[in-house]
Amino acid sequence: MKAFFILPTTMILAFLTIFLVTQQLQPYISEKLFYKEAEEQYKLNHLLENGLTSLKRDITSQSFSPQHTYRFQNGTVSYTATADEFSYSIEITVKSAHNKQYRAWAKLCKIDGVVMEWKEKHRSE
Repeated sequence: MKAFFILPTTMILAFLTIFLVTQQLQPYISEKLFYKEAEEQYKLNHLLENGLTSLKRDITSQSFSPQHTYRFQNGTVSYTATADEFSYSIEITVKSAHNKQYRAWAKLCKIDGVVMEWKEKHRSE
């Protein structure tokens, strides 16, 4: 009679143990995913800063072209520019090595490369 209760009892205890372990691990898994997403946003911001620095340097050194892509270790920054009398209207696209993307629109002064206007378009994967 005891032989018929050992297997079901063992299966129930194993299921409960696995269920409890899974429930206890869920917050840690969520936190890890959140940390990874935040790290990607920091990488995108770092790429954007590097791209803007290079773009301002190109504007002030008169080696500016209407369309260019900067390649960095963690991704790329590309822009498309149109010029008016005193400024450049620039659409900036930042892509990380993990295919995260950030787009923005900026208006930069032709003389010193100072950002006069800034609009974030969207962040996407």
